[in-house]
Amino acid sequence: MRSLIDVRDVKLGVTDVGSGPAFLWLHGGFASRARDEAHPTHDHDGWARLESRFRVVRWDARGHGESSGPDDPESYGLDNHARDELALADALGIDRFAVGGISMGAMTAIHVALLAPERVAALVLMLPGALDMRPMQEANAATAALVEERGLAAFEEGIKRLPVPLPLAHDPALFHAGFVPDVNETLVPAMLRGTTATKRPDDEQLAAIEAPTLILAWDGDVLHPLSSAERLAELIPRAELNVAHEFDDFAAWLDVIESFLSRASSEKGE
Repeated sequence: MRSLIDVRDVKLGVTDVGSGPAFLWLHGGFASRARDEAHPTHDHDGWARLESRFRVVRWDARGHGESSGPDDPESYGLDNHARDELALADALGIDRFAVGGISMGAMTAIHVALLAPERVAALVLMLPGALDMRPMQEANAATAALVEERGLAAFEEGIKRLPVPLPLAHDPALFHAGFVPDVNETLVPAMLRGTTATKRPDDEQLAAIEAPTLILAWDGDVLHPLSSAERLAELIPRAELNVAHEFDDFAAWLDVIESFLSRASSEKGE
């Protein structure tokens, strides 16, 4: 089921499919559910298997895809996306759930676990971003100014200059396809400035996360460094790290997620 749901000050585009333990999933920055579904590496069978065993809720973050959003950088902080996610769970009548996402979605999931640990049954962090936000803050501020001056083409040109992660080195176009934006162009500068404005969780906060956690990472990605994933795996007590070295490793990630969620659900009796 696809719908628009009023959450806090925005309308969020939501897909709610399947039954069983709930699993809430958020896309990466500047993407959307539609972009994820259209990506050449999207494993439709993998998502169908998840939906056959779990209630999978995927949503467009504020300002992305079908969701509305204001022209205000503070609105796009990761902690604010996390509050949206908790409010969305309330609107759908979901009290306890597994939460995950890719890139921005992964970092948002961490903030959900910090804001409402009693509600989070498990965490799935696919390609979490850098833990040191300072270099990204500077880069995003510069990119925001360029977008204001030259339009969205400046953002897309910058993405094409990024190094390609090792599992996709055989076909760089697959990597670049993941960054085709699905946002209102006028909101991009606010998003760039807001996403990196959120304070990084400190080591003590991360070490206090009790939920079983799956971290999915690869090497060679400057936006999602393997070192950050490894550090998260060290800090979060019940974390397991899965590193993709080749394309086949990456292509199996949805199977890895299904197995992890099944184990986490059995452990909690959900």
